[in-house]
Amino acid sequence: MKIGITRDINQLAELEPLAIQRKIELLSVPVIKIEPIDFEFSFEDNPDWILFTSANAVSIFFQYLKKNNQTLPPQTKIASIGKKTSNRIKTFGYSVSFEARKSYGDIFFKEFIEKIETEPLRIIFLRGEKINFEPNYLFENHNFQSIICYRTVEVDIDKSQIDKLTKDDYLLFTAE
Repeated sequence: MKIGITRDINQLAELEPLAIQRKIELLSVPVIKIEPIDFEFSFEDNPDWILFTSANAVSIFFQYLKKNNQTLPPQTKIASIGKKTSNRIKTFGYSVSFEARKSYGDIFFKEFIEKIETEPLRIIFLRGEKINFEPNYLFENHNFQSIICYRTVEVDIDKSQIDKLTKDDYLLFTAE
């Protein structure tokens, strides 16, 4: 059996052992790609928190820091929307101070607001160009900055991968 998955081949690594165990052939059929967007960032204002709702934003942000010989100030805490994003943060050697119970944008931001102090904080949100939930109104009492660091772009589907699928196979559409 074959399963076509709408992800880049590099994103299938964690599924590979399970697929082999079950004698399933995985086919990469990406329909999007992530393009970094140039952005400026400085720690001059010493952010209290950096928020991530995407593993893609994590990678792009920490690659930016490395390229510019920067590291997070020790007092800066990191908030993550979920386990996958937290794991990506940890691969860059940082710890997560807050992880949402459910990986949904609006729930993440509302849980985060309940956790943080009421005094005004400097909060940076690294994100993609298009998001489902605009959180700015939740942070009216804080110095909140949203930084767009990537965009999602449609790609042409590799028809040769689709042609490998039969009526007994599956095509799985996934996000991120």
